[in-house]
Amino acid sequence: MEPKEVVLIIVLALIVLLVLILAILYFKHKKIVIDNSALYKKIQLTNRKYSFDYSIKPVLFFSQVCKSKRGLENFDFVKNLQKIIADNLTYYQHIINKLRNNSKLWVAYNDEYRSIETYSTQDSIKNIKLSLKIFNWHEKLLYKSSLLKKPTTVISVKYVATYTSPAGKNSYRLVRDFSHYQFESLLNEIVDRIREKELKEKEKEQRRIEREELYSKVRKEKNMEKRESRLAEKEALYDSIETREKTLERRESRLAEKEALYDSIETREKTLERRESRLAEKEAAYGSIEYRERHLTKREEDLSQREEDLSQREEEFSIATREHIYAVSDRPAPVEVEQPKIVTTEESLSAWEKMKRLKKAYETGEITYEEYNKKRKHLL
Repeated sequence: MEPKEVVLIIVLALIVLLVLILAILYFKHKKIVIDNSALYKKIQLTNRKYSFDYSIKPVLFFSQVCKSKRGLENFDFVKNLQKIIADNLTYYQHIINKLRNNSKLWVAYNDEYRSIETYSTQDSIKNIKLSLKIFNWHEKLLYKSSLLKKPTTVISVKYVATYTSPAGKNSYRLVRDFSHYQFESLLNEIVDRIREKELKEKEKEQRRIEREELYSKVRKEKNMEKRESRLAEKEALYDSIETREKTLERRESRLAEKEALYDSIETREKTLERRESRLAEKEAAYGSIEYRERHLTKREEDLSQREEDLSQREEEFSIATREHIYAVSDRPAPVEVEQPKIVTTEESLSAWEKMKRLKKAYETGEITYEEYNKKRKHLL
C-alpha cells in the first residue's frame, strides 16, 4: 500500500471519529437541553393544544372524457364543476369547514408560538454543566424544528377534459384551474340556489297550508252554524220538556207530602188500635185499674205492718238476750258503744222498703207509670 493511501485512510478515520464524537456530544447536549429547557416545555404544551386536519389534499383533481372533439371545444368547466359540487354538496361543505378551521387555528398557533420564544439565561442554567451559548444554540434548533407542519388552509382545483379519436391516433386535452376563492364561490352559489329553492317551496307550502286552513275554517263555520241551528231547536224542545218535568215534579212532591201525612195518620191509628186492644185484654184479665191499685195498696199496707211487727219483735228479742247475758255473768255490763251508721244498699232492703221507694219515685216523677207497674210486678 502506498504512503498516500495510508495517509488518506488515516485522515478518513480521523474524520469519522471526529464526526462520531461530535454526534455523541450533539445528542448528549440536546438531551440535556430537552430535560432542562423551559422553552422546550412551553413548545410541547403549545403543540398539544392544537389539532390540525392534515387529511385534506391541497389540490382537487377532476377529469372528464368528452364524446367528440366539438364537445371538448364547447366543454363548460364551470357548469360541470357546479354539477360535481351539487352532487356531493355535504362532502365539499365539510372540506371547506375543515379548511376554515385549519386557517383559524394556524393563525392562533403561530401567534402563540412566536410569543413563547424566550431563551434561557445564565441564571436559569447555573446548575447545568453546559455553556449558555451551546444551550441557546440547541434551544434555537429545537424551536425551529418543533414548529408543527402547516396544514392545508386553501385548495385549488385542476379540471382536465380529454378527447381521443376512435382510432386512437389523435388525442386532445383541455385544462382549467380554479382557485380556492373560485371553488368556494361556486359552492356558495349552489348553497344559495338550494336555499332559495327551499325557501320558495316552503313559501308555496305555507300558502297551500293557509288556503287549506282558510277552507277548513269556512267549512267549520258552516258546520258550526248548522250545529247551532240544530242545538237551538233541541234546546227549545228540551226547555218545554224541562218545564213539563218541573210541573210534574211539583205535583209529585205535593202528592208525596199528602201520602206521607195520610200514612202517618194511618200508622198512628193502627198503633192506637193495638194499644186499646192490649188495654182491653188487661182490663179483662185484671179488672178495672182502680180496683187493682186498691188491692195492691192494701197488700202493701199489710206487708208494711208485718215488717214493723217483725222489726219490733227482733228489737225486743235482742234486748232480752243482752239482759239475760249480763244477768248471769260476773263481769260488769259492757258499755254500749255507738255503732257506725250502716249505709243500706238496694240488695239489703226488704220487699216492703223496695216497694215504698218505688212508689216514692213514681210520686216524685223520677219514673213513669209504665216503669212503676213493671217494677212493682217484679217485686210482687
